[in-house]
This record gives sequence, structure tokens and C-alpha cells, in this order.
Amino acid sequence: MHRRRRLAALACPAALIIGTLVPASQAVAADSSISSSLVQVRFDPATGLPAQYTFPTWSNAWLRGNDMSGSSANQLTAASRNSSNSEFSGANSLRFNRIETPSSTQAKVFYDAYWSDGVTKTASLAIQYDVSGANVAISLQDVTETSGYQLISANLPSLLSVRQEDGGSPWILDANGGGRLNPLANAGVGSKRQLDTSPNDSALGTVPYYPVDGVGTTGATGSLELKGYLTQTFASVYTSGSNKHYTAGVGAQYRVRGGSATPNIPVNQALVAQLTFAGDYDANGSVDWLDLAKSMRDQAPPIPSHYYDDKFVYQVLGQTGRHGVTTTFDQAQRLAGRISNLIDGNPQVMQFAGAYEGGHDTVEPNYTQVNRALGGPDTLKALRTNAANLYNTNVTFDDNYDDMYNDPWSCNAQVASACFNSADVTRTIDDQLQTNHAWNGTDGSYIAGMKKYVDSGRALARADGTITTYGLHDAALIDAMSTWALRNDWDPSHPASAVDNITGGKFKIIDEYAKYGIAVNSEAARYPFIGKLAMAVDGPEGGGWVGPPSTEVPFMATVLRHSLIYGGKDYGNPSIPRMTLDVDPKVMLVNNNRSADWVTLEGRTASDKDIADAYYLVHRPWMLLSKLDIDTFTRSADQQSIHQTLSDRSGNTATIDIDYRTNTFSAVYNGKQIMNGYSATVPMDSTRIAFYSQTAKTLTYPLPAGADPAKVRASALYGDHRSDVTATLDAGTISVSVPAGVPVIVYLDQQAPTVVNDDSAAVSYSGSGWAAHTNRGLDDHGNDVHATSTSGDSATVGFTGTGIDLITEKNSDEGTADIYLDGQLVQSVNANASSRSAQVPLYSVAGLTYGAHTLKVVNTSSSYLLIDAFKTYTDIPPVQTVNDNHPGISYTGAGWQYHRSRAFGDLSGDVHATTANGSSASFTFFGTGVDVLSEKNTDQGDITVSIDGGPPQTVGTYAASRSAQQAVFSKRGLTSGPHTVTLTKQSGEYMLLDAFTTVN
Repeated sequence: MHRRRRLAALACPAALIIGTLVPASQAVAADSSISSSLVQVRFDPATGLPAQYTFPTWSNAWLRGNDMSGSSANQLTAASRNSSNSEFSGANSLRFNRIETPSSTQAKVFYDAYWSDGVTKTASLAIQYDVSGANVAISLQDVTETSGYQLISANLPSLLSVRQEDGGSPWILDANGGGRLNPLANAGVGSKRQLDTSPNDSALGTVPYYPVDGVGTTGATGSLELKGYLTQTFASVYTSGSNKHYTAGVGAQYRVRGGSATPNIPVNQALVAQLTFAGDYDANGSVDWLDLAKSMRDQAPPIPSHYYDDKFVYQVLGQTGRHGVTTTFDQAQRLAGRISNLIDGNPQVMQFAGAYEGGHDTVEPNYTQVNRALGGPDTLKALRTNAANLYNTNVTFDDNYDDMYNDPWSCNAQVASACFNSADVTRTIDDQLQTNHAWNGTDGSYIAGMKKYVDSGRALARADGTITTYGLHDAALIDAMSTWALRNDWDPSHPASAVDNITGGKFKIIDEYAKYGIAVNSEAARYPFIGKLAMAVDGPEGGGWVGPPSTEVPFMATVLRHSLIYGGKDYGNPSIPRMTLDVDPKVMLVNNNRSADWVTLEGRTASDKDIADAYYLVHRPWMLLSKLDIDTFTRSADQQSIHQTLSDRSGNTATIDIDYRTNTFSAVYNGKQIMNGYSATVPMDSTRIAFYSQTAKTLTYPLPAGADPAKVRASALYGDHRSDVTATLDAGTISVSVPAGVPVIVYLDQQAPTVVNDDSAAVSYSGSGWAAHTNRGLDDHGNDVHATSTSGDSATVGFTGTGIDLITEKNSDEGTADIYLDGQLVQSVNANASSRSAQVPLYSVAGLTYGAHTLKVVNTSSSYLLIDAFKTYTDIPPVQTVNDNHPGISYTGAGWQYHRSRAFGDLSGDVHATTANGSSASFTFFGTGVDVLSEKNTDQGDITVSIDGGPPQTVGTYAASRSAQQAVFSKRGLTSGPHTVTLTKQSGEYMLLDAFTTVN
């Protein structure tokens, strides 16, 4: 939720811009300047660099431009190469020529680059400044190179500065890694490490998370943000007498240095950096780093997809190449069921690695052959289908376009896009094929030259083939896509800078997936991919350089809150406990991180507690808090406590408090505590509240207004079953005694579960060994059971709902059984125990699509299998949107086609459409209302809609212009229960179905 505010309307009160609170004005000679309504840039007539930034709407507030009084490193220089690849970048190598102002908002500052003799001009160039609103874009333009010489870079190491003696309590900030803030007076003297763009393997591909250098005073703030992917960053703190100075600048890269047999490659990116300025942006009466962060937030690119917002995203390792099997497809299906039980049927995204023959880190680019060691094609298809239908899980792949292999598994000679081709491999600075680490310990990889790989057609054909062959939708993990961002290709025949490989390679692969409605996620949160990736599973928790000591602040979390979901690691910090599958909750609360870690990995399988920790202590609170913007952030003088407030434009609010001394923390959402240390009471929707704690304790939460106390029920969730627990209500408060590491869901409006006794006609028994045992007096439900000791005997029950429990007995004379749900083997269970316990929920499943299901239990031993009862549930979200590709929608008649990636504003970018009158679509749902979402346009006509076979109602979908996601039909007030909605085409060229929204 971006807040769009005009800076001009938020000028500082007069009381804040007088006396010592604002730096004294810098004396600047009358010379060239450009301006918008918010910012004036005045240029230094000696260097051509910006000398001062002034802000007409903020009275006499100003910030210093260049400060060339520091060390010799803070000098204008150019790097040039001659025809023998000798290089010069020494003193006086970049000389100011002139300034031109083609318009009042644009200035071109011309420079000449010189060789070591001080006479030979190697190139001329212009640094262009374009001011718009509160921003100044900086680009490298009009480069002309002298024959026999090439320009590598022009270095402008001082563009934004502050000095102690200017007053205004100056501070400095580095956003890379999250955010570090320091008063200039406290900052240690030193220089920021420059980006390493050398061609050696040790530096291969790295790029900052978020390269922003910020400064501020009590009157104004400003940031220098890298926009060029190969742009160097300069920043340093140095002393001048008794005062400290700070300045930040950039190195504008024009070419990448080649070798003796390879070319110097044009970067092909004019934009170098951007300056952003802010005063009292949030109109709270003071100017600080948050004003700068909020102004940058409101112009940050929007996230390309919200698909991952409400999903539990994790990774599963099937097989690393040449290693043993870690997780088969069948085991992955059972894992999805286990996680579904633990998270109460909420949506999941399982990112599976090693699905192709040969295993992970061995097979790329061959996507055509399914890994037989994991079960083969039919088992993979069953995994994807059953996980979706039974467990609300999208099983997608962990793929990799950067690493290629040349081994028996990496080529299908019948498919060009699925075969290793050396023409797609990057060439090193020595004109050799670029190789990299053997990630599986055996098979070294080759590095793809992404631009030529895409230009060849093979990369995009591979993307299309992968998506269509396996029916991928909505989500995909592309390994290494963002982590190894900077990769130059020195191929003399097809040279490409790292920028070319990003914009002409990686971005095009991401765009190809987007055509199918798939939101790509990758590993590290690198800044070129902001606005391109929906999620980065790794990321920072604070960091950056401003010279020690410094204070961690959530700058990146403020700016990128609505641009990217990013993860984090704890980097071995002993003061931060490391959870198995995610960051510590304190890290999430400050830095807005949410990871997607490996649930299975070689030598490790996450426990139920690991999964519950990640989901209920990180993911569920994040799902509420990440939608809010940071309003205020304060940290104690000793840096050991934090207070943060958040809100959105819909009136939702939150507060976060952390005390690192005592390792205590809390979060309050809309006036109700949702976190208290390592325990959470988090609403999941309007009918469910999750109670969770790492230690056994009693948790409380206010009974929401309008909830009927008589309908409140609670269940403890385990990986293989659920059990009823008591929720106590007293004076409007719900209290639950929560076991350690076991989630408890409190249902506010759940229909009472239906108990089907073992003697019910709904239960059918197959096999010769079954016998009914009544009046046992052993605490059975109904005082009876059915039992068999014959292997292969089975019991089957049909039910209509969203979940079921198998209720049985555990004892020393009982054995094992297989559970089949809707015809699919989903779990093996064991009822053997050293002593008897009655009415045990031996198997449970929740979160099924509402409808008819069957559960079959098969005895797999010669010990007893007892059937005591089944308990069925109907627990449906109050509002649910079902996309047009949902398997529960039935399309009948001629003319139906599936159209994906239309880019017309459809839900998930797709629709089903038919041209044949009389064709229909039907959907059975549970609830009291339904909306039919379609499109209105000139090529559409009338449709009829009926509920439960009742009288059809005609609705028109014609309109003079296109509009998407229109509720062309709505019905409310139905009796709570199952209903079927059917729409039938009557006229017009097309009838479209985009989605159904159901109301319970």
C-alpha cells in the first residue's frame, strides 16, 4: 500500500528551520543550476559536480554536493585503456570542460579523459543530471572515444556530502544489508569497500543487496542510490581539523575490462545513480532517516506478484546428483500432508529440487526426463495432483539457468533446448569456457552466458517446455538467478556485459515465466531484481557500512516493504537464536524478513516443531505486519531496546517492542497482542485464531466481537493427526493451555464435527477377518469397535466436508495400516503401543476442498486393526476465491479454451473462454453466497446463471470497453451448505470465466 504524498505539502514548520537546528547556508557562487518545484541543483564551476542542493519548499534547508577536500581518493578520475590494454587512471585524468543546460530540469556536464602524458585525450563524455520532483537522475551520455583508446569508467567520488561544521546534527546511513545509521560525529574514519567487479572466480557474481548511501540534517535528507548494475560506490569519513566530513559518490562504468584475447565490453547502461531528497515527509514535526525512507518507499517499484503473500513457501531436496535419494515423490506427497495438518490446510508452495533424471546440480539444461530414482513420471504427476487437491499445495520446481552440465544426464539429443551446448557457455577473460564449483561434489558446472543463451532461443524454449510439460503454475524457484547477478561474457563472437546478461538474459527468462502467470522467486535479494522477482528466499537483517559504531535501523524494510519479499539468515550471531527453518522472530519484526528454507536436505528433515516454529512465529505474524508501513522507529541510547509503530490507510495499526537485554519482544496488531516472546496468538482469518508457544503455557486472546461463544472449538495440530482441546471463555477472553511446540487452532464458527461410529452404514468393510465387538467397557466411542487381524482387510467411509479423523485404539496387540484418501495412498500409520489408550486420532487431514471424499484404511500386518469411529469436519474460510483453473470447476460443451498470461488484469492472468452458445461451467461450493467474476467487453454478450438447478437468471457482459475481474453475478442469503452454480453462454462472441468468490 503505497502512500503518495507531495513533498511540497509537507514543508517543515518555521520553528524547525532556524537557529542551530539547520546547517548554516553554504556560500556558492552564481553559476549553472537546474531545478524542479522541490529541488534546486547548483553546480561547482571548478569541477562541474553538484555543489549544493537547496529545497525551496523547506525554507533555508540545504545539503552539500561535492566535498573534494578529503584524501586524494576523492578526486575526479577516468580509467582509459589503449590498444595494448595498458591502463591509466591517475591524477588529472578527468578534466572538467563545460556545462550545458538544454532545459531548466536538465544539465549536461562535459568532461575530457586524458592519458598519462597529460596531453592525449582518450575520450570525451557527459554526465547528465535530470531533476524531477524530489529526484535527480544521473547518467553517462555522449561518450566519444579517441581512436586507439577506450574509456573504462569516469569516477565521481563526491556527489553528496555532510560536514560537522555545517551544523544541523548531520548523520550518515548505509542501506546495504538492511540499514546502519550513525551521527557523523560518532563515525569512525575510513572508506567503504568498493564493489569487486574483477573477473576471477572468487568474486563471481556478487552485487549489493540495496546500495543506498544516505545523509541528513535537522533540515533535509538525501540519498545516493546506485542504479547502474556495474556502478562503483564510493563513501568515506575523514577528518578536517577537529571536524569530520563524509562524502559519497559513484564510478560510472562505460566498459568492462577485457583481456589480451578478449574485448573491453560496453556496459550498455546509461543510468548510473539517483539522488532522492526529503524534508519532513511524514509531517511529524522533525526530519530524520524515516522521512527519506518513506519518500523512497512511495516511489519504489511494486512487487510483480502477491502470490506468495499468504503461502508457506519451502524447499524440498529430492536428490542431489550422484548422491543417495533424500525425498521421493511419494514421500514429498506425505510431507505436504504432514505440513497441511500442522498449518491447518493453509496454502503451501513446495519447491522441489532434483525432479529431473540425474538429480539436482547435475542435470541442467535437460528438463525432459523425470527422475526415476524418485518414482518416475506417474509418481511425480500424482504428487503434483494430489498435493494440490488434498493439501492445498502447489508443487513447483527448483530450477537453474546459470549452471549447466556436460554429463550423461544433461542432454536429450531430441530436444535442442534440453541439451548442453557449449555455445551457451560464458567465456572467461582468457577466452576459455567458464566453469564453476562442483555443487554436488563431483560434477563441475559451466556458467551460462545469459544473453546469448536467450538470444539463441534455447533458454526461452526451455522455459516454455518446462512450464507446459509439467503444468507449472503461479510459482517457480530459479536457483542462482539473483545470487550470482554480475557475470560478464568475454566471448569475442558474442561479448556481453553483466548488464547485458541481466537485462537481455535473466529479465527475459523472468518475463517468459510471467507470460504463464508464474511469479519467479530466487535466492538473494540483489538490487537489480527489485521489481522483477516476487520473492528472494535469502536476504539481510541489517548491515552496511558507515564506520563503527553504528545503529541498525530498518531502512531497507521501510523502502522495499511493498516491492519484494525477502528472507534472511542469522549469520552465526550468538545473540540471535537460530531457528531451523527461518530467522528469529526478532529479526523478522525489525527487518521484515520471511525465509523459505529446506524442509528436507541431505542429513536433515525438519521436525513438526521446526515447521510450526517457522509458520506460527514468523510467517503468520509477518502476513499481518508486512502489509503495514513503518510510521515510527526508536531505539534506546544503549541500542538494546526498540519501539516501532506501523499502520496502513485502512486503519490497521501495530506496535513492536524488543528488549535485547532480556530477549523479550512483543507485537500488538489492532490493539490485540499477537506475539509475546516465542509465543503467538495470531488471527488467520475471521473464523480462526492460531495459538502457539515454544514452551507449554496458557495463552489468551480476546473473543472477537460478534463471535458466538457456543460455537468456539479448539484443536491441537500434529503432523499425523489432530486432537480436541478445551478453549475456556471467561469475561470475553479465550484461554487455551498450549502444549510446547504444538499449534492449537481456535475456531470461532465451526460446525460441530460429525462422528460416524464404526457400526454406521456409511462405513463399508472388506475382507474375511472383520468382526464387531460391542459392550467392551474400554472407553470406545459407542462402546463398540470393528476389528480384524487379517492383512489386506480394509474399511472405507465416504464423507462430505473438508477434513476427517480416524479414531481407533492403540495397544500392544495392534499393528500397522495404510491410509488412502480419495484413492491415493497418503500415509502409513502404526497403532502399536506398550499400553492401551482409547479414542486415539491415529490419522487426521484438514483443509481439503469442500466436497465428497473417501477414506480407506487397509490392515498391513497380522496384528489387530480397530475401527472405533470417524470424525468429519466442515471448516471453510469465510471468503474464498477460486481461480478458473481450479480442478473443481467443470467445463462442458464445445469451444472452451484456456487462455493464460493475457495481461488484461485477470485474476492470476488467465481465463477460460468459449465461443459456443450452450456451453457451460459449473462449480460446487459450500457457503451462503457466490460471485461470478468475468470480463466485460465489446465481444461478449448474455449468459445465464442458475443456483442448484433453479431458474436461470440472464446477465449481460457486454460493455463499450474492457474491464477485468467484474462480478457479473452475485448471490447472497443462501442456506449455509453445499450449492452448485452454473453459467451458460447465450450470445456474443465469447463467454469468459475468471473466478468464483464464495462467501461462507
